[in-house]
Amino acid sequence: MSKRAAIDRYHSKLAEAQSIAKDAARDLREAARDLLTELAGLGEDYEKLMGEPMPELAGAGVSSGRPRTRRAPKRGRPAKKAGTGRRGKRSPLSGQFEGMTISEAVVALLKKNKSGLGPREITEAIGGNRNSVSVAMNSMLKDGAIKRIGRGLYTA
Repeated sequence: MSKRAAIDRYHSKLAEAQSIAKDAARDLREAARDLLTELAGLGEDYEKLMGEPMPELAGAGVSSGRPRTRRAPKRGRPAKKAGTGRRGKRSPLSGQFEGMTISEAVVALLKKNKSGLGPREITEAIGGNRNSVSVAMNSMLKDGAIKRIGRGLYTA
């Protein structure tokens, strides 16, 4: 069999498989639509008898015959109002790293320790918040300011 014939056979088999998958998806959508219609009818009957929606269907959009409403997609975060947000003191870095940014302190510490340090050791050495140190380290790793030399070990 030539290479071209093999490629043509592959494409025909692929088209056949895609056609089968589309047919199966269409059949599943129809079956699901039928089941949802049946459930909506049962939900209406239950609601008429009991005066409340079926507990299992509450929130599923089929508890009554009412049409489902769609929410508009969220578009980013709403603007913050002035004067809101967290206003706490930054946790100051300790000792020789006082007055430095977290990034500067991490680089200075890693330059002193050539064998490499992990985020926990760095946080303990410079002080400050572990999450803030991890975020700064990830940013510096992407920028190339520090390098990962092993699992949980970084160097400058």
